[in-house]
Amino acid sequence: MLQQEVELYNKMLEVIKNTLTSLINAIDGIVLMSTNLEEVFKLMQIYYAIFDNKIPTSWQEISYPCLKPLGSWVIHLVQRLDFIRKWINEGEPANYWIAGFFQTQSFFTGVLQNYARKHKTPIDTLSFNHKILSKDEIEKQNGVPPDIGCYIYGFYLDGCKWDHTNHVICDMDPHVLKCEMPYVWFLPCIETELAHQLEQ
Repeated sequence: MLQQEVELYNKMLEVIKNTLTSLINAIDGIVLMSTNLEEVFKLMQIYYAIFDNKIPTSWQEISYPCLKPLGSWVIHLVQRLDFIRKWINEGEPANYWIAGFFQTQSFFTGVLQNYARKHKTPIDTLSFNHKILSKDEIEKQNGVPPDIGCYIYGFYLDGCKWDHTNHVICDMDPHVLKCEMPYVWFLPCIETELAHQLEQ
């Protein structure tokens, strides 16, 4: 999982570095603008996008989905890279930041694959059950990952909030548009067992 994420981020960073280096050199007159009109057009697109605080099209094509303006996108990118760097340097984290993944679906597939291998269960029979963790449960976790599944944070509720006392979704506070969810425990389970739990 980590290797795939690193490869995707490295590819994106290489494109960003190369395009910015070409643009800076062209503006400074260190190198002449390419006679290739397509290349000139791409550089001008990047220049105007940056000027307008927008993500350049050539970056969006190799980036993760994001609707943020350029300034916020860069801050978010740095946070994502810090998450990946910490994972590399300190080992697998106890909690995963959902927004830090380039390919979220691949991560969850990997969690199911690990469970399937450990329990010798066909992966196509597995699904996720979820448990919202209370503040006490998060504190008791003490930086230790669960034996089964994974802890995820970084989810937000739009137009409502989480009631920590009654453990339900409730009306949002006045003038607050988004509310951060507590940690969510993603528990792999056999789909038939999950269906049975939902029926009860």
